[in-house]
Amino acid sequence: MKYRLFHATIRLSDRPSPFYLNAPHRLLFPVIALLLIPFATLPGCRNSEDSVLNLTRRAKALTEKKEYPEAHALLEQALEKDPTHIDAYLEQGRLYEAQNQIDDAIASYTKAISISPKHIAGNMILANAYRRAGNLSEAKKWVEKASSLAPGEAYIHHIYAALLFKEGNVEGAVASLRKAVSLKNDDGEFHLDLAKALEHTGEKEEAVKEYEKVIEIVSGLDRFREWEQYSQKRIAALRREE
Repeated sequence: MKYRLFHATIRLSDRPSPFYLNAPHRLLFPVIALLLIPFATLPGCRNSEDSVLNLTRRAKALTEKKEYPEAHALLEQALEKDPTHIDAYLEQGRLYEAQNQIDDAIASYTKAISISPKHIAGNMILANAYRRAGNLSEAKKWVEKASSLAPGEAYIHHIYAALLFKEGNVEGAVASLRKAVSLKNDDGEFHLDLAKALEHTGEKEEAVKEYEKVIEIVSGLDRFREWEQYSQKRIAALRREE
């Protein structure tokens, strides 16, 4: 299996991963959702708000079209109007990431966090950039900070588990996944990944329980049929091994 998070592939075994974990940007959906919150309430976002936001949004659209020089020019204008605008710095980092300029992206994200240290989404995005740069210790540091700011956010613990897997700390990953499940017990993905991790540590009975929970949650949902079928196959295989 491949455990995919932060756009990274983390191998646990040779079994296939849940189908939608392979989508390039799927695992940042909580972060992206947070970025959609209006930035008018954040420090440094009150001056020239309309014009700066407009420039930033136009830059985002250009980045998605891979029109990078034009996007860069608009963001330069935005930051000239308001050099403390968090949204503009985050979008600038995204632009650099799209061009695989990870060090520059980290610099932009770090600037955003320096303006608003408690910005949870920004901390998570910075963590992802460090992950892409191969710096797992820094990635963990920023996920840990986000977790301290929002200890009840299950997805942060789920993401932290992926980093621990990448380091080879499977036991720590299991602990983080258990935390995620305790916070959001109706998420089939969390239970599925916990089941796979428990298999990896040899806790077969516990793994079966988690696979059964996956089936309970996703049964009858066409979108997650693959998860249900996979869980059924793993339960059967584990019981044959008893």
